[in-house]
Amino acid sequence: MSIRGVYPPGTHYASRLHQTQPSFHSFLKTMGVYFVRGRYFRCTFEDAKRKFFSSFNAVYSKIGLFASEEEVVNLLDTKCIAPMLYRIEACPVTSRHKHSLDFIVTRVFMKILCTKSNDIVLECQNFFGFLPVSQRIAIRTSRFLERFICSENLLCNVFKRRALCHKNVINLR
Repeated sequence: MSIRGVYPPGTHYASRLHQTQPSFHSFLKTMGVYFVRGRYFRCTFEDAKRKFFSSFNAVYSKIGLFASEEEVVNLLDTKCIAPMLYRIEACPVTSRHKHSLDFIVTRVFMKILCTKSNDIVLECQNFFGFLPVSQRIAIRTSRFLERFICSENLLCNVFKRRALCHKNVINLR
């Protein structure tokens, strides 16, 4: 498997053919995750947001006006949240990222429910049994760390203590 730089979204193949020098970007895509170049290990979730909006717009344009809110929320949960949360448990997620992902889901709920009130959105999310994205990330990360800790892999054993501490912090929240 080779790790290589990825061209930013929107760059066309024809424009890449005429480049004389390889261009270096501030991110690297591998296994569906975008890693950001920098001093600390970070990931970017812009592509995940783009996939979320793309899948929501596809679903909502087909059935948005004809289906009930409960059916739209169910499809949102099954078809749109999954692409957004793909491989997110393996990335360091800051509170800023969690708030950003929660915000886009809240905006989608505002569109579905035809409201601008955040209180109404939170009540409807509770009524539909829809967990906020930040809680989903915590659950997925906890499951990932549990499998990581139980693994017999030598590299996993090296980082087992750190993973256990991180899992305990997540479970305390």
